[in-house]
Amino acid sequence: DMAMWARRFNAEAPKDIPARPQRILLVQFLVFVFGLYGVNYLLAATGAISHHSEHLVYGMGDIIAKMITGGMLCFVRTAERRDALGEIILKHSSLNTAFVSLLRAGRDHILPCTIDGNGTCWLPEKHTPDGQILESILNR
Repeated sequence: DMAMWARRFNAEAPKDIPARPQRILLVQFLVFVFGLYGVNYLLAATGAISHHSEHLVYGMGDIIAKMITGGMLCFVRTAERRDALGEIILKHSSLNTAFVSLLRAGRDHILPCTIDGNGTCWLPEKHTPDGQILESILNR
């Protein structure tokens, strides 16, 4: 059933889902791990391996499977959050123009600056129209 779900998900899910191939790979990986557990159980049941070896395989398999699964789930969550952040940035990218329009309507002067890693605001080398108006008001 899990392998069939992965095939259906691959066929039906939208192509823009974050980490789509990794989700499918995760399900297929779990099917593979469960298959290995089944083989391990059958080997122990038939006496091909000792019960100690069976439990050792289960323990190591659990550790490895949980580490890989956890890593893949972290990757999926990171991809989802990265896409959500991209959508938020895209949705709000036009707000700057709206705020500048509001400021200019109030006859405020806008001085664009670039903020460096230390938080220092650096004014542009070339004079902007608002900067020239402000300089003329301040008699500079």
